[in-house]
Amino acid sequence: MEPNLAYQAALYGVDYIGIVLAESSRNTVGPNQIHDIAAAAHEGGAQPVLTCVNHPVDSIIHLCTENNINIVQLHGDLVRRNHLLLPPTIARIYVYNIDSKGHIINNDSSLESALNPERDYILFDSVNLGSGQRIPLDNIHHKSSHFRFFIAGGINKNNAVQIIKSCQPYAIDLSTGAENKYGHKDLNKIREIVALVIDQQ
Repeated sequence: MEPNLAYQAALYGVDYIGIVLAESSRNTVGPNQIHDIAAAAHEGGAQPVLTCVNHPVDSIIHLCTENNINIVQLHGDLVRRNHLLLPPTIARIYVYNIDSKGHIINNDSSLESALNPERDYILFDSVNLGSGQRIPLDNIHHKSSHFRFFIAGGINKNNAVQIIKSCQPYAIDLSTGAENKYGHKDLNKIREIVALVIDQQ
């Protein structure tokens, strides 16, 4: 995401701007882009979120410190295990991956117990990050009773309202559903979905 796009999305009412660090994702950004995107998100009134896929903890801490980022989204077994090593000043968005049958495939009670409901969040997502794949929603509530939680996976203007009514998440996480046919984030789609979400509040 370009800094100006992050800024405009924040002005439209987006509360969190993801900064993706994942080589497998077409939305990944380089280290030199992180500062500008994070600054633009802050300027527009949103929180930048460092989205990490099995990054070393020391690298995450460094990037957060250098770029004024206080929230990280944790994808992958390695980075989820190592969230215990992050300082308490960094909030975690701990990701549960849900398969096509609705089963949570990374269910580790020892890691969950170290999360802080007052600081941290849960994200329910598909197995493949950024795939746009919808997830079954049956097993969400019993895993999120103590946490604010996000829903991701194939959310767009056609299903956002239904998902919000069904699950009552803290927030929805948009990716492919806010992109144009070329795979770039589309401000018009972002604005349209934000308006639908606001109508449900």
